[in-house]
Order: sequence, then structure tokens, then C-alpha cells
Amino acid sequence: MMFRTHLVFGFLLGIVFLKFFSLEHQFLFLGICLLASALPDIDTGKSFISKRTKLVSWVFRIFQHRGIFHSLAFALGLSYVLFFLGQREIAFGLFIGYIGHLFLDSLTKEGIQFLYPLPIRFKGFLRTNSFSETIFFYTLLGIATYFVLGYFKIFDFLG
Repeated sequence: MMFRTHLVFGFLLGIVFLKFFSLEHQFLFLGICLLASALPDIDTGKSFISKRTKLVSWVFRIFQHRGIFHSLAFALGLSYVLFFLGQREIAFGLFIGYIGHLFLDSLTKEGIQFLYPLPIRFKGFLRTNSFSETIFFYTLLGIATYFVLGYFKIFDFLG
């Protein structure tokens, strides 16, 4: 999936979880969801995040793309470390955004090894940067807009 699709889905998940959970630092949580929605692609030099963190991403490129960084184990491990360090909302936001990224990549034809290192690949039907992904992106954007308008009660004055 393209960066923009990951970002809008991370935002959508963040807004949905803000609606249903009482979090003290809502903007921090939402920002972490957005960051985490791009984070798994740090292991490839072609991604938006790796182009902006060249040294860090260079180190992570020793790992296979869509390998360990695209796994449930890595998402749980990273979130657990943050949770253990007392950063509960950051851990929660990281897990939500990260899992959202993994879910979207599992919808692509390339798929991911969600249960890495097990050689089980979860594959979908979408081709990255295709017309169908563009339609999917705008659908997610519409749903996210709907939730934002509802969450912030922007149109409550109408009725």
C-alpha cells in the first residue's frame, strides 16, 4: 500500500479508538497512530519514512522487506516495551497504527508474513499503487472524514 493509504487508515483507526476509549493525551495518541502507520516500511529505501530517516532506515534495511518488521511479534514486542516503560498511551497508539499498517499490507497481492518467522503469507487482492488502491484510499478518506465530523460534533448546530 502507498504511504497515503497507510496514513489515512492510521488516522481512521486513531479517531475510532478515541471515540470509544477515554485517553488523556488524545493528540499525542493520534500522532503516534499516524507515525506507526508508516513505521513498518522503514526497512525499505523506497518508502516515505525511510527517505526521511536515511541513517536509521539504512541500518534497518539489513532485514528483508515485509519480514520481521511486518509481523505481529514485532508490533507486540515494541508496544510491550513502551507499556513496560510506563508509556501506556504511546504503546497503545503505536500498536493500533502498526497493526493497521500490517492489516492493509495483508490486503495486497504481495502480502505479509503476519506470524513471522512462520512461512505463512497472508495475501489479498489489491495491487499497490493501482486504481483499486486509489478507490480504497478515497473510501477510507470519506469514512475518516465522517468520523472526524462526528467526533468533533462539527455539525451539531444544524440540528
